[in-house]
Amino acid sequence: MAVNRRSFLAAGAAGSLAGLLAPGLSWAEPSSGPAASSGRSIDLTDGWRFALVNPADITDPTGAFAQAADPGFDDSDWRAVSVPHDWSIELTPTTQDGTASGTGFLPGGLGWYRLAFTLPKELAGKRISVEFDGVYMDSYVYCNGTLAGNHPYGYTGFAFDVTDLLHTDGRTSNVIAVKVQNKLPSSRWYSGSGIYRHARLVVTDPVHVARWGTCVTTPGLATTVAAGYGTVKVLTEVVDESGGGAEVTVVSTVRDPGGHVAAQGRATVTAGTTATTAEQEVTVRHPALWSPESPHLYTLETELRAGGRTVDTYRTTFGFPTSPSIRTPVSPSTAHTPSSGASTSTTTRGPWALRSTRTRWSGR
Repeated sequence: MAVNRRSFLAAGAAGSLAGLLAPGLSWAEPSSGPAASSGRSIDLTDGWRFALVNPADITDPTGAFAQAADPGFDDSDWRAVSVPHDWSIELTPTTQDGTASGTGFLPGGLGWYRLAFTLPKELAGKRISVEFDGVYMDSYVYCNGTLAGNHPYGYTGFAFDVTDLLHTDGRTSNVIAVKVQNKLPSSRWYSGSGIYRHARLVVTDPVHVARWGTCVTTPGLATTVAAGYGTVKVLTEVVDESGGGAEVTVVSTVRDPGGHVAAQGRATVTAGTTATTAEQEVTVRHPALWSPESPHLYTLETELRAGGRTVDTYRTTFGFPTSPSIRTPVSPSTAHTPSSGASTSTTTRGPWALRSTRTRWSGR
């Protein structure tokens, strides 16, 4: 089970976030795409309570759920569910309440989710966000009774910083409550209703890589591959939310599809509360090209060092895509038959598995 509903207790040594989890809980990578930190995500799959307030509209007819965001609200008779969860698919099709053929005549309406947990003292001083890969349609996220934010669109992921709203004393329970409204008609195809994609807590030091904060490009690939190498340009957005203006060393390591170090670069920036961008450029000899037939992927490992220690790590997957103009020289480690691709330059950032200058492939 990923998260126990009533306990999320310290169970290991301080400094190892995985060790802070109680037995049976998982410390997982974000599932939203290729850009994922190592050891900075707590999966919020299990332990949720759900109540379908009104399948016919987004109103609360009796007012019984007016205080559903409050930590002390009694949800003991709500259903236990795991997310991703879609309540529409559980309902009976109807021609009423704004349904249509494109959505399978299934209702939407108003629903509430709640998740209770405790956080250990070792997380005091960390920055903590709650992140959702998708909630359909119009969602309001509360943390311990306070509105953390509203996301009105159902097809994009989002996150809210809840650091100042959480308890990290190892004793006091925290409650994340999510109100979801799906007023029909809202889509031309089946959308579902609810927290229909993964959710997680993201835990970082105050100095960290910004959300979706890496950008990887391979400029001039047709020319460089013909010369036996590939250029990797890396932009890294670094934030210091303590406001201290930390001097941060950004170490960027490129690993080949086999996990071997292919290139490494360093840059130093002074980070602030607004993201500061570190720019680096490294060279990969004889890169294995990406194509649909041979989807070779490289990994950029980003390490932030400040105050004599590593404060954040982050991984980004990218590739060197083929194009009709590229001919790959055969090297002792690489033999590849070129094929058509999207572009001679690829960029990876945020939730995209691959992003080129012309075409985007979704990492969802």
